[in-house]
Amino acid sequence: MSGQHVIQTDVVIIGGGLAGLSAAYELTGSGLESHLLEASGRLGGRTWGYFWEKAGQYIDLGASWLTPYFKNALEYVEKFELTAVETPTPQRYLTHFRRGIAHQRLPRAEDIAVLSDVNHKIHNVLASTAQTLSAHDVLTSISTSASTRDWHLAMQRYLAGADLQCVDAGHLLLDMDDLIDPEHYNIEIQGSMKQITTALQGSIGSAVHHSTPVTAVYQNEEGYAVHTARNTVLQASSVVFAVPLNVLKDITFDSRQIGSLAEFIPEGHSGASRKDWFILGGVEEHVRVFASEGLFGYFRTVTQLEDGSMLAVGLAPSHENFLGPAQTETEVRRYIPSATIRAHCTYEWTANPWAQGTWVAPPPGY
Repeated sequence: MSGQHVIQTDVVIIGGGLAGLSAAYELTGSGLESHLLEASGRLGGRTWGYFWEKAGQYIDLGASWLTPYFKNALEYVEKFELTAVETPTPQRYLTHFRRGIAHQRLPRAEDIAVLSDVNHKIHNVLASTAQTLSAHDVLTSISTSASTRDWHLAMQRYLAGADLQCVDAGHLLLDMDDLIDPEHYNIEIQGSMKQITTALQGSIGSAVHHSTPVTAVYQNEEGYAVHTARNTVLQASSVVFAVPLNVLKDITFDSRQIGSLAEFIPEGHSGASRKDWFILGGVEEHVRVFASEGLFGYFRTVTQLEDGSMLAVGLAPSHENFLGPAQTETEVRRYIPSATIRAHCTYEWTANPWAQGTWVAPPPGY
């Protein structure tokens, strides 16, 4: 450690996203000294509330929607007296499958029965083989209707943003209620997820180090030595890893520290959704699109702005080609013929060195 600045502490938290901030918050008042290391210049990670001047409000470039299952996040909403709101109910629900665009919110009754049967078949296939199977492998091996296959494909384009050949077959086994209704993610924090990350940041007792990537973590007699790119070493008795899975490969450590996760670190996970925000003119009603075809896996209007324009968001698989402005407007008009795109912004998380992907979509064999 010669020439390096050494800091002695009890706990080092690596990563200042929602997970790292939560860890720091839970340690507050414990009597333990902690240091939080964030590789980028801001806290929040993939929960990034960004102020879009053209919209005059914050938008979520990363995670935004919650479900009632997100109990810890909702406890923070209550504790910090934030406001949780439901995304506006659309007047029109559309699906865009191979058969075309249809007015449809939920699967037809006969398709729900088939989706349930397919779930049982997937369970049976996975239980009867030792092979590593992708979602594509299983769906092509099971006899099912085109509409139910399209429903699964749309859900994976929405949740994973990855090609089905890059996703483990087990990822298809969603809870039936969630699989049937894409709107099971419908709770937002008013003012964006920035509200919760800001509240956590203001309530932690950890020393925060921005722009401090971790390069290595070694075990020693005193616990752990955490090396950073700023020529600093933090010596601690405990370390919390709170970084995205795809970033772990850039940190040198003893694989025993990570346990069974170690074998998946070189490959990482497949989640790679792109999030596009639009300000649309000529739109007066709320519309939702759920799609196995076209530019988006999921597209919906969110808020009518003061000038009468409509704020809308789309989730698209990052591996699919991004279209230019004119082609993108053409795609939007397939669902809302009167729409014009007045402004557009996007963020590509796969290109962010401290994320290298979005939410976890397990690769085959994960």
